[in-house]
Amino acid sequence: GSDLDGDGLLDGEEVNTYGTDPLLADSDGDGVSDRLEIDYGLNPLVGHWWTDTDGDGLEDRIEVMLFGTDPTNPDTDNDGLPDNELPEVIAWGWDEYGQSTVPSFSSVVEDVQAGPYYNTALLDGGTVVAWGLNLDGVCDVPASLSNVVTVASGNTSLAVLEDGSVVAWGDDEYGQCTVPVGVSNAVAVAAGRRHCLALLGDGSIVAWGDNEYGQCTVPVNVSNVAAVAAGDYHSLALLDDGSIVAWGSDSLNECEVPASVSNAVNVVAAGRQSMALLNDGSLVGWGYDYVGQSTVPAEVSHVMDVAVGGLHSLALLQDGSVFAWGYNERNQCTVPSSVSNAVAVAAGNYHSLALCLQGDPLDPDMDDDGLLDGEEVNTYGTDPLNADCDGDGILDGDEVANGLDPLSDNTGSDLDEDGILDGDEVANGLDPFSDNTGSDLDGDGLLDGEEVNTYGTDPLLADSDGDG
Repeated sequence: GSDLDGDGLLDGEEVNTYGTDPLLADSDGDGVSDRLEIDYGLNPLVGHWWTDTDGDGLEDRIEVMLFGTDPTNPDTDNDGLPDNELPEVIAWGWDEYGQSTVPSFSSVVEDVQAGPYYNTALLDGGTVVAWGLNLDGVCDVPASLSNVVTVASGNTSLAVLEDGSVVAWGDDEYGQCTVPVGVSNAVAVAAGRRHCLALLGDGSIVAWGDNEYGQCTVPVNVSNVAAVAAGDYHSLALLDDGSIVAWGSDSLNECEVPASVSNAVNVVAAGRQSMALLNDGSLVGWGYDYVGQSTVPAEVSHVMDVAVGGLHSLALLQDGSVFAWGYNERNQCTVPSSVSNAVAVAAGNYHSLALCLQGDPLDPDMDDDGLLDGEEVNTYGTDPLNADCDGDGILDGDEVANGLDPLSDNTGSDLDEDGILDGDEVANGLDPFSDNTGSDLDGDGLLDGEEVNTYGTDPLLADSDGDG
């Protein structure tokens, strides 16, 4: 009857039923408690930090810990939209090259990555869009590129395809765009200043490009890798036991992994800086700390995601907010008030990005207009956050129910055939779907139809001119 780890599961259940550790609330070390994983139908012995079980564009941990959606159901509220509802890219900081001016996208954005002065967005359907400084062609996405599952941005752009192959474009001075023949079954990539890394499905790493500082010489003891990261001249690997291995240039201690790093669930790098996210939601930074970018502020906790740029850092917190610190001369650490419900962050040299959900994945009709959000987006082309898209005073759902176009002004119609135009009825607080000719809502002895059509008086005011 005891619950020694306080995870909500009885110790007997943990040992005899689930095989979890009764002394560890999070047996697989993925940041989600055993009880929550079991409640949501997930395996508590398999890490779900980067897993998207239902393929809705949100990692399991984001669904469970941030939104409370079901990570095994891609449409928790059954509104016809995936739980990744209405994602929006928000950018701030230096915009000299348009890197903070977000373009319009042809489909839903699933992820964003930042290079030094440019960005890449992975869209639903496996296409990629890039914008910002097109140095060495980093924004020249190959026309034939499709079926992309993940991207990385550095001085070179990288994409992993569904078949596990890797495509590279951009700076090729050191052969970074020449993907080695041995790269297959890739699951993740990382791009540094002059080198690239690919994590393969068997947990091994392939590195290529400049090796002046040994950044492409993967240590022989590195195996069972869960994630990779690349700085300017150093490389990092997160192993499946939560430890981190670093190699390459160590001129600013960027390869000196602190002893406090254990049970890590992610690792990131940029420039000469490195940072690890631990499974308790804390961060540990090391390496270049010129403006405090590697010194994690005391108030940063319950972190879900992390990104580091040239001289600044970003943390996505469990409440969907974003915290930034470090160099702020270009306002890259001044997070806009519009950033909320963030699900991913990215950092360039002097700019920042957040991928935020405008929609509520637990509300099937966000604007209460009588139409499901999925109907609005996929069938009628209306805005699920605007109940009256054509601004005619009639709810989109009411227009659809009565065979009207919710994107066309219907004020000139007379749906109830009472002789009063719908626009006049809406303007005067009358129901455009009910015959108002025989009613006298203000009790002044004049029928509402007479007031609107004959006298021009207000059918809701018994004394329209207010003279008593």
